[in-house]
Amino acid sequence: MLKDCIRAGNIDFLYVWRLDRVSRKVTDLLSLYDYCVQYGVTIISIADPLGDSNDAMTKFQLSVIGSVAELYRELIAENQHIAYRQKHQLGLPLTAKVPFGYRYVDATTVTIYPEEADVVKRIYKLYLDGIGYKKMCTIFAEEGLLFRGEQFKIHNIRGVLSQKFYTGYIENEFGLAKGKHPAIISKEIQLRVNEIQRSKHVVQKDFRRNILRRKIRCPYCGKRLSPHIAYPHKASRKYKKIYYYSCSSYTANGRIACEGIHLNAEKIEREVTTVLERFLQNRQLLEKIKNNMQQKISFEKAKANEDLAGINKRKQDALIMFEKGRISAEQLTEELTRLKRFTKVEEIIPSDKLITDVVHRQELGNRIAVLGKVQKMPTVQQYQFFQEIIDRIEVSEYKEIIGVYLKGWSQNILDTEDKE
Repeated sequence: MLKDCIRAGNIDFLYVWRLDRVSRKVTDLLSLYDYCVQYGVTIISIADPLGDSNDAMTKFQLSVIGSVAELYRELIAENQHIAYRQKHQLGLPLTAKVPFGYRYVDATTVTIYPEEADVVKRIYKLYLDGIGYKKMCTIFAEEGLLFRGEQFKIHNIRGVLSQKFYTGYIENEFGLAKGKHPAIISKEIQLRVNEIQRSKHVVQKDFRRNILRRKIRCPYCGKRLSPHIAYPHKASRKYKKIYYYSCSSYTANGRIACEGIHLNAEKIEREVTTVLERFLQNRQLLEKIKNNMQQKISFEKAKANEDLAGINKRKQDALIMFEKGRISAEQLTEELTRLKRFTKVEEIIPSDKLITDVVHRQELGNRIAVLGKVQKMPTVQQYQFFQEIIDRIEVSEYKEIIGVYLKGWSQNILDTEDKE
């Protein structure tokens, strides 16, 4: 933001208390100095005044100040690391942030907070009794129990069950050490909980290509739906996987975060495919789309010509500044090289905007016809096609498709069909 103001010419003097407050890296200081010189901004430091000598001496002064600041920063980080290691060996927490159920008193004292400790014990008991994370969140929400001022979420429950701090130990980057704080849970109870967690953690591998992955929006919270798999009991004779799209907020934190929605993957994919085929293979709108796109491109070209004139002016300004000695030859070369990237209108306007949508739509219509119907296990080509062209899909609370938006096409294609 500071550089934007400098480039816009809104700043003539940059006042700082000390130069090492700007940055503790030599390269950053020198880069900022060159940038300010390029745009005619003078840096004034209250504690470290820069001399009025030539540019070389000023850069040398900045290099010295930056080197000392960089050394101080490394020494501070090194001393902090040593202090943390010593605290770990003494069985003390590294920071004042302690787990739920405890209160930090001072550098050597951490005490149990009785009300929260009872909740921690209850979480372990409920889990050993077979109550899952999501169910516990619902129970605590109904009872009005809070986790640090907010409702319990699944990751809060999981964190409590996996936190070794509750057994009287401290675990961090330096390893595991016996802490000086009192324990809330015995080590044996946590081991039993960890065994149950490991037994429930089963990695299910599935290679289905979910063609609408992260394309459908949840009607309740607006987040993108993620693919999920339902695994019926293996003892069932009709064992069959069920693929569906579900809201990630609901999956992670239950109804506390979102009402949640589940869409049968095969059903919604068939419906979206039908909508796309109807839209892409309808030739009646092609001429209308072509005219609209041509008008849009003409407007963008006119704007690009204005931008190009501005770029040429900036080149002239850079040459004038060089002639007056306000920038070096190296800075002039860098500025001209950067501006040289935009020399034609076609380079300012992205290439995809210069391709009329009518041609693109014809190509998509041909491609979707060749791909064929989406089966239970979509092909690689079908996955790539839908991920490439679809921007987002909106559904209602009743699981009906109310909007399909393609990349590069701002309108809802369902509305387009209604107008026809």
